Amino acid sequence: MNDGGVLFGTLGAGLRDEYNQPLRALDPVFGIMGSKREFARDAGRPLYEMRKLTPLNTLLPVADSGLPQVRMNQLCSRETLTPRPNAQTVFKLEDGSAGGVLNRYGAGLALRLASFPGVEYIHDAVTAKEYWGDLGRKAPYNQMPRKFRPALRDLIAWPANHAGAVRVAECDAPIVEFTRYDSPEATVVFIIDHDIEPRANFRFTLPDAARFRHARSARGRGVRMRPRPNGKLQIELSLDMTDIIVLTR
Repeated sequence: MNDGGVLFGTLGAGLRDEYNQPLRALDPVFGIMGSKREFARDAGRPLYEMRKLTPLNTLLPVADSGLPQVRMNQLCSRETLTPRPNAQTVFKLEDGSAGGVLNRYGAGLALRLASFPGVEYIHDAVTAKEYWGDLGRKAPYNQMPRKFRPALRDLIAWPANHAGAVRVAECDAPIVEFTRYDSPEATVVFIIDHDIEPRANFRFTLPDAARFRHARSARGRGVRMRPRPNGKLQIELSLDMTDIIVLTR
């Protein structure tokens, strides 16, 4: 952090060491003097226990903080932060106490939230009426939830974007998972389309890949390649849920 970078911590981050003993080393990095935390319950499985979680408290965004303006709930635990004098409070709890702190440390920046935004991101989607439809209590195992909050997603991604992290891939489909492995000779890209729908013309773009001249599909599909500016490579193929693309020079 002295030399730069971005550190992101959620509820309880940096408070205990690997032996479950109190830890204060990260307090000055996160810009807090202490934290009062109370465990309530585990998040559980998304389609079962997580659906029953109810808010314990609410984090309200502070205007002009530079962060995405989004409300968040404390679903599993309660926590109140005590900011240091030079730290910026970016979220407040309902009683006005600090629920999120942004702090400059050396050349770096640290964001500490008194919530689990990832848990709430999933909780929003699996409790949405659109997800369950007319199925009642029967879990919709054959479809992915879609009612995710864009503003909350932007907050979760904010530290990575602020640090200049590069996306693994960009594509024209909403629920696609990419995993990329690089070696000196080749790059391998695993693709999973959680929409579970065949796509005749699936396109995605990889950064730092314009050097490749050949592409093969593990399913034997035809793969079309097109160089893009700034060293990017666009790839197009027919996708049926999953595939593995091998890129070579």
